[in-house]
Amino acid sequence: MSSSASSKKSKRQTNGIKLATVSSWIQKYDKNKTWLDYELETAGIVNKISCKLCTKYENKINGSRNFNRAFIVGTTGSALKADNLRKHIISDPHIKAVQYENKIGIPAIDIIRKAPIFQSFSGAEEETRERVSKLFDIAYTCKRGNFIF
Repeated sequence: MSSSASSKKSKRQTNGIKLATVSSWIQKYDKNKTWLDYELETAGIVNKISCKLCTKYENKINGSRNFNRAFIVGTTGSALKADNLRKHIISDPHIKAVQYENKIGIPAIDIIRKAPIFQSFSGAEEETRERVSKLFDIAYTCKRGNFIF
């Protein structure tokens, strides 16, 4: 092997990581394969990893504390480390993206039925529910019209 071929090979390995390494990260951190995405360069070398969920919910999480686009555009080069992956997993933006993803599968009526206010009035008499409903309507109208009560 010539010295230029050797230097190209070592340069490629410093710019990416082995597919086996990324596969072990997926087994450890993303068993359901829901969020970790990677871009395979050549010969089993991964040159970029990203987060599917953070990319999907970028507009909703971009105001989060410590928001960073690194796992949205894809982490490359020397940043391809398990430590950076662990930091991303526990970051506020990633946690919020996971929460948004989990909320999508729950029908709205189920969320409403689990609300404490719904549960407290579900056993109430019809007359009581009507009175409380009217009070909520009045409060909503006052708020909407910027009235102080």
